[in-house]
Amino acid sequence: PSQRTEADDVADLVRGLSGDGIAPRILAYERYARAHPGSPYARPLLEEAQALRQLLKPAGETAAVAAAKPLFEPPSAGALGAPMDLAIGLDPKVQGAILHHRNAGDTTYASITMNRAGPGYFQGRIPKLSGRAAEYFIEAALANGTTEAVVGSAAEPKAFAVRDMGVHPSKDPNIYSAAVLTDYAVFNLKRNNDTTFQTEGTFGVRFRDEGLRALRTGFGVYRGKGGSLDELDVQGLSGRSVGLTYGHLEGEYAFTESFSAIARAIVGLGDRGVSPGAQGFVRIGSDRKTNLALGGEVLGLVGLRGIVQLEWNTIPNVPILLRSEVTNQPAGSSASPDPTRSTRSGEIGARAIVQAGYRWPFRLTTSVRLSYQGRTINHAGPGAGAAVSYEW
Repeated sequence: PSQRTEADDVADLVRGLSGDGIAPRILAYERYARAHPGSPYARPLLEEAQALRQLLKPAGETAAVAAAKPLFEPPSAGALGAPMDLAIGLDPKVQGAILHHRNAGDTTYASITMNRAGPGYFQGRIPKLSGRAAEYFIEAALANGTTEAVVGSAAEPKAFAVRDMGVHPSKDPNIYSAAVLTDYAVFNLKRNNDTTFQTEGTFGVRFRDEGLRALRTGFGVYRGKGGSLDELDVQGLSGRSVGLTYGHLEGEYAFTESFSAIARAIVGLGDRGVSPGAQGFVRIGSDRKTNLALGGEVLGLVGLRGIVQLEWNTIPNVPILLRSEVTNQPAGSSASPDPTRSTRSGEIGARAIVQAGYRWPFRLTTSVRLSYQGRTINHAGPGAGAAVSYEW
């Protein structure tokens, strides 16, 4: 960018931090400098961050002791019904940070794994303030597997006042999301005549934990070729091309926080005209935590799928998905006779899918997936795909 444009960016950065505490400003300045190492403003911002660090350094303390202490500015008060964001700077060798919080007077703490926001920096959010005061302490997770209190402790927590400032957000504010998934699978690597390719985009709104939890809608493109094992492997016919472009509308209803039902209606347009479809799941566990989904799909003339899917969310910022499918897609129904191509419906096959991603600090999640599928031991092959999603 031009000098003028970058100057405007830096000015906007400084104005946006007006009224913020020292620790958030240090974090923002250092993050900008790391992202723009060649910028003429990088060095002044780093110098400003270093000067702000000195404001947090107790008088007379040596540099070595100051470096070992956490970079943290405690809040003085929060708004009733609103969240409270906390940020802390620790030694870059620290593996993680855990925020424990409770209402003043309670006997137990709720614990939150803080998100990494850069080398040695962590951010955490107390979701909703209630009562007249909140108590908290922060622990650092060390490389040897132990934890050490770095701000307050369970016996002597830090505290801040909670004031009614007229801010009363809903219990579970809406979460909006957009996602794109693409997947390619080869069922017959030897002849490459039994394949599927699917790309799907979805926009969703999450309302609450219980009741009508979410609504989602989107579109997809499905392309594939296949047929019966006899036609493809014995007779040597070409795979029959299958195509469907479709839209879908999906709703999720939660009977409890850990048990919900998902129903999707599908309408697509294929080679033989309009084709309907449906998908249904039962979810065991919260959609925001580790959960298991069991269900199936009917996709127009493409075929059927039975699905078992585990979303594993125990590793901070690393969502993992394990999925198995039993399916006769893509050639799930027979076609009109053609002496050069397969016409009969495909046999049942199985798929095993592993997907792993990373949840970035700015609410973007990127994932890659690998799969292996087959209908017999000699009629099988690999697959791969990718996904990206964003929440706000």
